[in-house]
Order: sequence, then structure tokens, then C-alpha cells
Amino acid sequence: MIDPITIFVSGLSNPVFTPIAAFLDAYGYYLMGVLFLLVLWKFREKRKQLILTMIIVVILTAGLKLALPIQRPCLEGIQSKIACPSENSFPSGHSSTAFGLAFGSLGTVASYAFWPFALLMGFARVYLGVHSFFDVLGSFVVGAIAWLLARIIERRFFGRKK
Repeated sequence: MIDPITIFVSGLSNPVFTPIAAFLDAYGYYLMGVLFLLVLWKFREKRKQLILTMIIVVILTAGLKLALPIQRPCLEGIQSKIACPSENSFPSGHSSTAFGLAFGSLGTVASYAFWPFALLMGFARVYLGVHSFFDVLGSFVVGAIAWLLARIIERRFFGRKK
């Protein structure tokens, strides 16, 4: 069963936002990779934490997608605005990565850009019809857990006191 938020958001249509959302789908990982490298270069004190956060995001996202065979909304009757991917839906890889970057950049000025970007990415995934609201909410949780685990690992093994 598809939730009402997903039905509403995926049912929206905007001639300006649709190409932006499709661009984020096609090039979002590249864009996030560039942003990741910029933060690593600019905020050296965040390097270990951000790298650990992103490694944990990848592991958690891949593990959850394998463990939870949840179909995408576009395979359950929601009309998608792009080609419907066939792999499992939960959590959204695009959104998990974006939220991981947002959490990992907390305490820097970069977070002022990463948080709106992460929210836009999450909205775009539901808008395009390829993820549900709960896939994106799960991605937020994945990003938060990854960041918290990265902080614990960093403190425990790299001696950071903050």
C-alpha cells in the first residue's frame, strides 16, 4: 500500500521542477561527490568524520536494500516521471547520501547548503515517483545513524575529544 504523502507528491507536476528533479536523478551522485571533495578540502577537521559517515551510509544503504525487498512506488501503480529502476526501494540511495553529507557537515558553513540540498533530493525522489515518503524518511535515519556511528568511531579510535 502506498502512503498518501507519496501519492500526493508524486502526483504533482511542474514544468520547471521536473527537469531539475530528473537532473538530480541522473547527476546527483556526481554532484554530491564534488561537494564531498570540497568539504574534505575546505574543512580538514571534518575529514575523518565525513569519510566514515559516507562509508557507513553506503554499507547501511546497500545492506537495507538487500535485506528489505520493498518495491518502488513506480512498480506499484504510481506513474513515474523517469524510467523506473528495478532494484529495491528502501532506503533511497540518493537521499541517504545527501543526508549523510548534511549530517557530516554539521558544524560547518557547508551545512547551510547541504541541508536544503538533502531535503530537495528527498523531495525529488518522491516527486519523480521512484521512492516513497518512507523510503526518504528511512534515508534520513540512515544518514543520522551513520553520522552518530562515525562520531563514536572517530572518538574511540582517533582520539577526537569534541
